[in-house]
Amino acid sequence: MKVILLKNIKGTGKAFEIKEVSGGFARNFLLPKNLARIADPESILKLEKEKAAWQKAEESEKETLLKKVEIISGKEFIFRVKTGKKGEVFGSIVKEDIKKKLLAETEGLYKDDLEIMLGKPIKALGGYDIPIELGRGVEAKIKIRVLAEEE
Repeated sequence: MKVILLKNIKGTGKAFEIKEVSGGFARNFLLPKNLARIADPESILKLEKEKAAWQKAEESEKETLLKKVEIISGKEFIFRVKTGKKGEVFGSIVKEDIKKKLLAETEGLYKDDLEIMLGKPIKALGGYDIPIELGRGVEAKIKIRVLAEEE
């Protein structure tokens, strides 16, 4: 049975592809969950229009993300942490701390779903370059500076 996939389905295909699948798989899984529709001439024409609209929306979204990258790339965010007499840091800076600061200091320019690519928590004073995944494969780098809290 030929179907048009409406979403990416692991092992079957990607959204907007026309695939040949078994009748049982289509009737029992794909169609009831609105993951696919039967590929008849009318739905194929509809698919082409939907695909064009989707691609246009994707390009627009990616353009918006690239503009956001220009705004934030290289921007520095300062974190002040408590330190001991010998300069040891008490506590650490984690992904959530960076995300909160980024969202607060950019006045909601970014959605809450961005991904901070921090391998392990920051536990030392100094400067760090942190990559951020904004979505759609778009990445930016910000600078984090960790300073001792002033008395």
